[in-house]
Amino acid sequence: MIVRPTRISCTSLLVAISCLLFNQSAFAHKADYIEDTLVYETLEAKEVEPEYFLDIGWRDADRRINFQRHTLALEYGIIDHWMIDARTSCDRDAGDSLAFNNLHIETRYRFSDEGKLPVDVALSGELFWEGSDIFGIAPRLILSKDAGSLNLTLNVTEEIELRPSRDAELQLAFGIRYDLSSQVRIGTEIKYATDAHEGSVTPQIAFAFPHDIAVKLGYSHGFDRNEESFFRALFEVEL
Repeated sequence: MIVRPTRISCTSLLVAISCLLFNQSAFAHKADYIEDTLVYETLEAKEVEPEYFLDIGWRDADRRINFQRHTLALEYGIIDHWMIDARTSCDRDAGDSLAFNNLHIETRYRFSDEGKLPVDVALSGELFWEGSDIFGIAPRLILSKDAGSLNLTLNVTEEIELRPSRDAELQLAFGIRYDLSSQVRIGTEIKYATDAHEGSVTPQIAFAFPHDIAVKLGYSHGFDRNEESFFRALFEVEL
């Protein structure tokens, strides 16, 4: 679903992240995929993780860069198995000013420690507000399996618009990730909205730095009826 943002004023976004010398720093919760595939892991109690996303891409067939999107997110661990995540985005079409795009508030609970069951199971619930009038909820089932350095994650989501149309749509997202080392991970996400017939595939790479800083880079290519494609850079730090 492509949401065309309305012209709502938005506070300028500023992110400053300092990366010092590279060393043997391991990923913590930074197992997150770069797009919308939620992972089984949750933050530990009272952990805080701010994130910044920068997207640059296009929304038409001629593949000319015509929009930028800025996203700020904040994750917080309530207890070791339960966390909350809030994020908001603004974007700028070519020739236009920065405008509100969406707001998402998500909470996630995992039922066990990772690897205790044949398949790790978590549940997520999300409130979303997109554009000027689209508001809804999105319950989600998260299934995850680790095999050594390989992770497979499946999300099954029912996105339910409560306003204005009360429509519902099944969305599937699948992520595969491989740890090349404790500092470098590669992976791909594939997601598809069954009713809108809109999908994307997103190859990506993630780097871990000292002081619990992570940098992730990827490219999301839209297919079927989805004409939006973009490059993404994501910066996150664990506090």
